[in-house]
Amino acid sequence: LTQVSHWSLDLVDAVDNGNASAEWVDMPPLPFAINHSAVQLVPGGAPSGGDLAVVVMGEYDHNLGYSVRHEVQRYDVDAASWSLGQLSPVPLSHINWAFDGERIWVAGGQRRGNFVGDDVFSYDVAEDRWRIHTSLSQPRKVGSLVYDDDEDRLLYIAGDSRDNGFMSDALVGEIDRS
Repeated sequence: LTQVSHWSLDLVDAVDNGNASAEWVDMPPLPFAINHSAVQLVPGGAPSGGDLAVVVMGEYDHNLGYSVRHEVQRYDVDAASWSLGQLSPVPLSHINWAFDGERIWVAGGQRRGNFVGDDVFSYDVAEDRWRIHTSLSQPRKVGSLVYDDDEDRLLYIAGDSRDNGFMSDALVGEIDRS
C-alpha cells in the first residue's frame, strides 16, 4: 500500500489572526494508507515531552472485503516522525474512541468482513500498552464514545448495530482502572 499525505493548519494564524489565506503545510506521510481510524492528540505525550498524535487502527480498502488494521502509529509533532506502537488486541475500523487524559478508550467498531464488534479496550499512551475491558452490552460501530470526567465513566451514544439498523439509545459504562 502507498503512503498517504497529511497536512497541518496553524489555527492561531488562520483564526486568531484572521488570516483567511493561511496555508496547509505538508506533514510526513503515514507509513501506510488508512481511513476510518481514530486520531488523538496527546499533549506532552511524546518521548521529547512534546505533543504526540496517536493514530489507532483503521481500514485501508472497502474493495478488499473491509480489510482492517491493528497497527497503532505514533506521530511525534516536534520530531516530525512516525513510530509504531503496540498492536491493538483486535484489528478494527469504524471505531469509537474517547480520551481520559491518560488512555485512549476504544469501544465497538467493525471487524474484518463487516462484522460489528462489542470490544472495549484502552490504550495507555505513556506505557504503549493495551488493556482489554468488559464488552459492550451489544455490538456497535460509528457511534459516539464520550469520557465523562465528572463521573469517571464512558458514555456510548447511538451507533450502528450488527444488523445495520441505527440505534438511538445510549450505553453507560463505568471505567475499570485496574
